[in-house]
Amino acid sequence: MQYVNKIRSFYKDIFSLDKDSHNISPVYVNRHKEKDFLIVGTGPSLKKNWKKIGELQTKYNLITMGANNIGDFIQPDYHCFTNKKRFINYSHTIGNKSKVLIGEHISIQVVKKHYGRYFEIIPYLNDHDASFNIENGIIRASCRTVGVLMIATAIVMGARKIFVVGMDGYKDIINTGSEIHFYSEKNSTNDSQNDYFLTIDYYNNKFLNEIKFYLESNNRESFSIVTPTTYQDNYCAIDQFL
Repeated sequence: MQYVNKIRSFYKDIFSLDKDSHNISPVYVNRHKEKDFLIVGTGPSLKKNWKKIGELQTKYNLITMGANNIGDFIQPDYHCFTNKKRFINYSHTIGNKSKVLIGEHISIQVVKKHYGRYFEIIPYLNDHDASFNIENGIIRASCRTVGVLMIATAIVMGARKIFVVGMDGYKDIINTGSEIHFYSEKNSTNDSQNDYFLTIDYYNNKFLNEIKFYLESNNRESFSIVTPTTYQDNYCAIDQFL
């Protein structure tokens, strides 16, 4: 009964939010202060490096965050969604032990229709051109993709060390014609779609470097992408941590 009342109170609070809900601090600020995190993207490098990723997770006792169709690969501590279509397509992959984080720009009605349990909101400003910043736990930029946004969310939660895997980038994938994710998903290979992915790469790189600057400016350790990636400025091979 206590859990049911918690759910009712949660939805009551959510439906009372106005259009400026990104001005409300999230409930998870500093929830895992000084803990280490693993951000799990969906790039094809996951399959080739999963044994070492498991060793890394065990060595550092990492809190895991994954997004979209990650549930068939790992049951993360936090399962995140910021894209409505992907939430509808992959909400069935959410594991019973995963806490769910939903980007505030997915409507509550959509979430309730496709997922019946408790979830928490990620407040962020959906602006690709805004400079990265965090104010009162609120991310003041889009971070462009859910993978980069998860890094920012881990920072809000108080992360000490952040490892990132499966954030491969798109340049090499486009050149080789390989799969975009560790799983098969229908994707167009025409020039306009390739331009779209390259634009994502541009913004991802922008925000990754801005997050790195934010962490260093606040005397915090920067994150490390530890599986092969096109974002070379933030890459450090996983073997260096094992």
